[in-house]
Amino acid sequence: MKHTLILVTLLVVLASPAAAQNASSAGALSLYPTLQNVGVRLAYSGDANLNATARIEWKPIGTTSWKAGASLVRISGSRWVGSVFWLAENTGYDIRAIIDDPDGGGSATGAVTTRGKLPSSPSGTTYWVATSGNDANSGSSGSPKATVQGALNSAQPGDQVRVRAGVYYQTFDTPRCVAM
Repeated sequence: MKHTLILVTLLVVLASPAAAQNASSAGALSLYPTLQNVGVRLAYSGDANLNATARIEWKPIGTTSWKAGASLVRISGSRWVGSVFWLAENTGYDIRAIIDDPDGGGSATGAVTTRGKLPSSPSGTTYWVATSGNDANSGSSGSPKATVQGALNSAQPGDQVRVRAGVYYQTFDTPRCVAM
């Protein structure tokens, strides 16, 4: 009996480091909102034996009841990915990614707001661009900008940029959607 107890104790001590390497720890949670969906990516460490699963839970911000979402899929680079579907536009959500691992799991939570629809027609300022303009100008019809980039730098959502006839050898970049 004494030898059996020593053997069991040794097995437990020897198994502990292996279990620690197999336990999963949640890392950075990245959320990617669209109009009615949120893409989810969760980094993790551990799970050397690959026996963990992961899932999503979500709720509108300010509410208390979590809703079950889809299972996450393991991809390369020690990450889990998935999506939350059929959400309301322009609404805040808490998203929780949970790793279920027999060796020890974890979770990460983040908040995100789905995008709102852009106006179907411009509702703000109109910025004009002309080959004879100057980027120091206001961008009005009588005082146009010289470059598309100059107008885009001034424009906000709901504004529009109008380009007068001419040849423009320009490139431009904007993080905002602007009607042209």
